[in-house]
Amino acid sequence: MSGTLNLQGTPPLVMPTGAAAGYVLTTDGSGNVSPQPAVAVAALVPSATVYTSAHTGAVGEYARVDASAGNVPVTLPTAPSNNTTIGVKQIAVSLGVYATTVTCGTGDALNKTSGSTSYTLTLPSQGAIFQYNAAGHFWLVTADNLSLGALDSRYINTVNASPSTAAGAKFDGVTDDHAALYSDTVAGRTLQLPNGQAEIGAILTLDKSGCKIQGQGMHQTTLQATTSLSSVLGWGAPSISNLEISDLTIDGNSQSISYVIGAEAKVNRLTIRRVRFINCTGDIILGGYASNYVIEDCEADGAGLAQGSFFTATSGPAESLIFRRN
Repeated sequence: MSGTLNLQGTPPLVMPTGAAAGYVLTTDGSGNVSPQPAVAVAALVPSATVYTSAHTGAVGEYARVDASAGNVPVTLPTAPSNNTTIGVKQIAVSLGVYATTVTCGTGDALNKTSGSTSYTLTLPSQGAIFQYNAAGHFWLVTADNLSLGALDSRYINTVNASPSTAAGAKFDGVTDDHAALYSDTVAGRTLQLPNGQAEIGAILTLDKSGCKIQGQGMHQTTLQATTSLSSVLGWGAPSISNLEISDLTIDGNSQSISYVIGAEAKVNRLTIRRVRFINCTGDIILGGYASNYVIEDCEADGAGLAQGSFFTATSGPAESLIFRRN
């Protein structure tokens, strides 16, 4: 339709001849405008099945999807009749781990001709309704549930959204991140940890000189032991130097841990700064052959559960040890 549509007359407007409540103005191929009844869209019917694996949407269905145990792909039918409507509702999901992805059939798109072809549901109870336009070969997303973070930056979920170079670690409080964190340590580089909690099921060994591990803050980044260990953070290579650990919490999780940080091997120049230790039943820091250590602004708390010695030096003389504001 092109040109100008003029609605004339003294308000209130008089209903055009042949029209009734609920009618809409439509145009034919010649530009003639006339009132026509609105196209009725049938109510969507919730699916009898909760889908946990790949599914192709059916006409008039409101598909219920559970992505708690894995990603669930949902495919919209290819080139259905005009105004075909399908809904998808993610009733459950492992947040930040899995998702539901709705994909168009071959030749179709979303919201406009040749537009994007997929739509991802990431949140619990998030859903969307898709209505097909046969002339344009696209599915219009007529209703969707967006997170507050998608509408206002003040509500962005900061877990794993903080600056991080821990590429393989999840920090979701579920996944054992030990192996990923070890592979991310690089000699002479800072490993920046995100907000969140990493589960540690084996000793995180620092064996590269110049490696620094830095979190987002004492109360933002946590490394939590999930089993009995000789230490949570330690060093295996002898005579490495310039290690730094800062801005995080190490949670012993009341496991049997001999010492939270340390090893018998020598480290020359170790800095531990702004680290909080909680739920630790053994010693906190084992110095080994301690040389040029700076330990400052650290806390050991947890309702009396940080029970061992704060610092122990063994295997030779301790020299140049600086303790400040702990």
